[in-house]
Amino acid sequence: MRVYLPLTLPALAAAYGAGELAPAPLDAYAVTPALRAWLGEDTVGAATGTADANSRTSVGKQGKKPPKGAEAAREEELEYEALTAAARASVGLLAEDASARPVRVVVAAEVPDSAVEPVEAGPEADPAETAGLVKLRGTVPLTKIAAVHADAEEATEAVAAAATAWRAADGRGDASFPPALEEVEDHELLWYATQEIPDLLS
Repeated sequence: MRVYLPLTLPALAAAYGAGELAPAPLDAYAVTPALRAWLGEDTVGAATGTADANSRTSVGKQGKKPPKGAEAAREEELEYEALTAAARASVGLLAEDASARPVRVVVAAEVPDSAVEPVEAGPEADPAETAGLVKLRGTVPLTKIAAVHADAEEATEAVAAAATAWRAADGRGDASFPPALEEVEDHELLWYATQEIPDLLS
């Protein structure tokens, strides 16, 4: 199963040094039944953006062959929604660590289905935050990482503003927070191969 783990640059550096993402359990996002139910069939063809074969943007750069047919397109859109949810969670991590560089980081990894445990959300939970949320029962070795997604330099101001708003609102419930989050989500994450992690951290 492809999962998306929200991180910060310091957390990515720690994982790179340790050779794994730890400790377990780990929060991640994936295409879960809850995510499918929340988004429904309206996700078909609802791409937020496109990318050519040489682009670093995360849209369309999931390490897979180009989609063929409506079902494949829908699956790609669902994966993109899980990635977006993880990027949003990364803002929350940045709100907790004001010393971290304002860069959203999401690690895409392949893990066994048996290692993934869906999170039961309460009735008052925001589906945008919980529909694809899962817990990973074990650590994730770097060898299982498929790619890293991170912000470009020009996104840092918007990311910092979103993290500040998140911190002020304790993650939710503040009128100034949704616009800040929407603004940062206008910035697409860039795609990095695992061998480029040292460059990303430098």
